[in-house]
Amino acid sequence: MSDISDGRGRVQNKVMAGYANLYFIKTSELGSAVTYDGSTGLVTDFAAMTAYKYALVSGTNIDDDSQSSSDTGAKFNSITGTITLQGSVSTDQKEFDNLQAGEYSIVGELRTGAAKLFSPDTPIDITSLKILHGNAEGDLVGATMDLLGKSDSFSRNITGAVKGLPFGGISTPANVTIVT
Repeated sequence: MSDISDGRGRVQNKVMAGYANLYFIKTSELGSAVTYDGSTGLVTDFAAMTAYKYALVSGTNIDDDSQSSSDTGAKFNSITGTITLQGSVSTDQKEFDNLQAGEYSIVGELRTGAAKLFSPDTPIDITSLKILHGNAEGDLVGATMDLLGKSDSFSRNITGAVKGLPFGGISTPANVTIVT
């Protein structure tokens, strides 16, 4: 008999961390410029690209779900989620408009320091964008977005990611310009 508190031998904060930041990257900049390790599947390098960093608040979830058709044998992954972004100053409006216009892939930076590349081959759609203004002290000021994407592969871990440096372990980290 197994004790549920063993957590399959994993320390809890390594598997239930949640996302600290999301980095939106134009899918057209990724193209075939993502390099993978053939044996592990880890992302080991990117070509020159710009990553737009957004801090998250709790309550963010992103699911990466495998789908297949018994009729055609086709396989794909579905990416869904609801994210809550901080901030709502006048300059954020243009950013929110650009995000909603689409054509982005996402890198998620977990609170543990690990990082994942979602949907490198197909842009993720923002199906809903709600600007939150808050009415009372302590209310959230920011935006909530619903995501929907479809990809040919599961999200991929990025090699050598550490807290605050999700691209720090790739072969040429200078290729990634982070805009905050």
